[in-house]
Amino acid sequence: KQFFLTEDIYENSKNNLGDIRIIDNAGKEVPYAIETLKNQNKNNVKVNLGYEVEKNGKSTILKIKSKFLPLKNIILDVNDEFQRNYAVRSRDNFYAEGIISKVGEKSNLMINLENVPKLSEIIVEIRNGDNSPLKINGVTGNYVPDRVVFKVTERENYKITFGNENLEKPEYDIVEFVDSIKERDEVLVGKLEKSEGNNISKSKDYTVYYNVFIGFVVIVLIGFTIRKIVKNKK
Repeated sequence: KQFFLTEDIYENSKNNLGDIRIIDNAGKEVPYAIETLKNQNKNNVKVNLGYEVEKNGKSTILKIKSKFLPLKNIILDVNDEFQRNYAVRSRDNFYAEGIISKVGEKSNLMINLENVPKLSEIIVEIRNGDNSPLKINGVTGNYVPDRVVFKVTERENYKITFGNENLEKPEYDIVEFVDSIKERDEVLVGKLEKSEGNNISKSKDYTVYYNVFIGFVVIVLIGFTIRKIVKNKK
């Protein structure tokens, strides 16, 4: 079988997908291979990306929430007429630079990310010079998801687990001959179900019970005191 990695898996996986495990009904690992697909527009996924805009001197800093997706490019939604230089970087590294523009009916609002690795955040610095900052209405990303190939047993259910930063990338021999596997059926990935990591029972608050108990004891003591006073009077 084969399936395409989903946005949830990219965003929550650790160690560059090295923590992915496919588990069968018996709880055993099922070997798999990840295939990176390039220049296959038929499998292209378009996604709206979150972003933050900051001003830094004569530059606009666009911080894009790229969620570790293998983005090929991003497209800015801008209404103004302009031509600006830009640079693509992360917090620590520089990756590319170029020009974006929109004049009349002609526009070039695509920023190429082919040489940018999977990151949680991509920073685009737009150099405004003495011009007003651009008003950015939205950011769209395009990517081709990686494909996972694995062998199944009929009528078996499988679970994909990920998110454990202590796991390293497994070494399965299916990686060596995955190109020879021609007969494949495509399957879909279900919704993300987050693991219940807090099953430890919480300590209960016994304050109410304690107060009721103290109140009961006080009432009993008052009762004994009243009975004693009445008895002494007799």
